[in-house]
Amino acid sequence: MTKPLLTVKELEKYYYTNDTITDRLLMAERESIKAVDGLSFGINEGESFAIVGESGCGKSTAAEAILNLRTPTNGEVSFDGDPIYPVTSENRNERHEFRRRTQIVFQDPNSSLNPRMPVGDIISEPLLIHDVGDAEYRRNRAKELLEEVGLSAEYVDRYPHEFSGGQQQRIAIARALAIEPSLIVFDEPVSALDVSVQAQILSLLTELQDEYDLTFLIISHNLAVVSHIADRVGVMYLGEFVEKGPTDKIFADPQHPYTEALLESVPRVTPEERHKDVELLPGDVPSPSDPPSGCRFHTRCQYARDVCQNQQPILQKFTNQTDHRSACFRVVPDHEYWESDSIR
Repeated sequence: MTKPLLTVKELEKYYYTNDTITDRLLMAERESIKAVDGLSFGINEGESFAIVGESGCGKSTAAEAILNLRTPTNGEVSFDGDPIYPVTSENRNERHEFRRRTQIVFQDPNSSLNPRMPVGDIISEPLLIHDVGDAEYRRNRAKELLEEVGLSAEYVDRYPHEFSGGQQQRIAIARALAIEPSLIVFDEPVSALDVSVQAQILSLLTELQDEYDLTFLIISHNLAVVSHIADRVGVMYLGEFVEKGPTDKIFADPQHPYTEALLESVPRVTPEERHKDVELLPGDVPSPSDPPSGCRFHTRCQYARDVCQNQQPILQKFTNQTDHRSACFRVVPDHEYWESDSIR
């Protein structure tokens, strides 16, 4: 059995209101905002795993907590078998290696590139930080990487503002490749780009993954994007997974009402599909500071019954689909859900 490159167990990231020194002295009651609440998954080497969901579901916060860009509240993160979080005095070397072997590409390339640095210096900065090679080596490596991502090596002395959004994202990808990482996190990598450019970037990522045997963690709200690049998907709602499994199985046979609704929102391609009625999700996403009792989706679910208000479902397999799991009572044939009254 393949050992996961990245393992995440019960990851939590909470934010607190009334958390200043004055509030603590006055013993003000704190209110927690559960941005990420008990997330668990693993990614095998060479695999692409995507976390999808509506804006505000906690997917970007989860990625940042995994990389320790935001300190997790609780949980465990392991990389290549070594514990990375919780932070201890014993895993200092492992955390340093983790930083070298993981990189992130952010949503807005214009904001993630230093406008005062030429792209050659931007791309080679990870090499400088990790003390790899001399100045000549780093410059030559930057030129090579520009060509790897489909840009001319002659651009090495230009500045970010001289490039289009798609070109800027290619530069950000080149920077992520500089230190030869094992895992790259992509936080909405194409959402800020034109549709025509999105396809080019996705094709580039697929080529680079095959060439460098890379592992991807992809954060996206766009299921059309995920279908082209991800091997497995975790569907996230209010800080937790509601469905998880292989991309093709989830797209062909979604087992959670929230996943069904997300797939319904994907733009239609054929004339027959375009004339189908689209059922929009009712209501707004509840506040993560006060999530609904029981199933967190029951306030918007067309299949909700009384039991959904009182019991919280867990991710579980159904029939013989051991690699496809859903947090919905409807996947359990003999659950009391079927005898419960509808609340719709």
